[in-house]
Amino acid sequence: MEVWYKSSGKSDGSAVIFLHGLFASSKNWQSVVKRTDHSFRLLNVDLPNHGNSPHIADVSYAKAMTALDWLYEKENLSQATLVGHSMGGKLAMLYALNKGHRVTSLIIEDIAPRPYEVRFSHILQAMKDLDLSACTKRKEVDDLMKEYIPDAIMRMFVMTNLVYREGAYRWRINVPALYGSASHLVGFPCEEGSYEGPALFINGENSDYISKGDDAVVRRFFPQAHIKTISDVGHWVHAEAHEEFSALLNEFLRNPMAWPN
Repeated sequence: MEVWYKSSGKSDGSAVIFLHGLFASSKNWQSVVKRTDHSFRLLNVDLPNHGNSPHIADVSYAKAMTALDWLYEKENLSQATLVGHSMGGKLAMLYALNKGHRVTSLIIEDIAPRPYEVRFSHILQAMKDLDLSACTKRKEVDDLMKEYIPDAIMRMFVMTNLVYREGAYRWRINVPALYGSASHLVGFPCEEGSYEGPALFINGENSDYISKGDDAVVRRFFPQAHIKTISDVGHWVHAEAHEEFSALLNEFLRNPMAWPN
């Protein structure tokens, strides 16, 4: 299961793999990667069905883990730190729970190891149903999307997936496959086990992805976890508080075993 990725930093440094969320791509991590200590080997990934990576019918986390296996083999990695946001955070947690010997440490952004309600099906429904062939300008697509996604910021984020190829607009992500697997993507297909390595969970104070009981759930699976909440930000912590997020990431990467309690 090959995936597209970009490598930067020191080629023989300890590896750090960045995993984006739903509707996103490696581009969403670019500003963080630029701020990350370049003595590390930084691998910024497009997950399957996103960005420049292949479209496949199997949208399971199990299949996505085979993409990580491929990357480990391609880059000859024995271990790596996994940094994941939202869906990418779930993938990182599941990989650590299943293959902990391959994970140096975890940095998880604003997601917990539990099932969630489907909250994005209307977005995928709109992307699936819109007739893009009638559009000749991005603004025309934006105008059509307003009916389904009134929030301008969310609409702009979704439209980062709009590309113009072979004389027509189309979606870069695999909309049909993701739409059909929405209930799986919000799940967490693991009920037991633990990862005993160092882990840092960075949450947004205003995020509705984190609830009061999540700390206990996190520590059940990740007993060494440290949990940090950044004030006045929502679900996209690394975008809303990029300097604070990057400072925490770098401090943890440099010495995860000595992170303060």
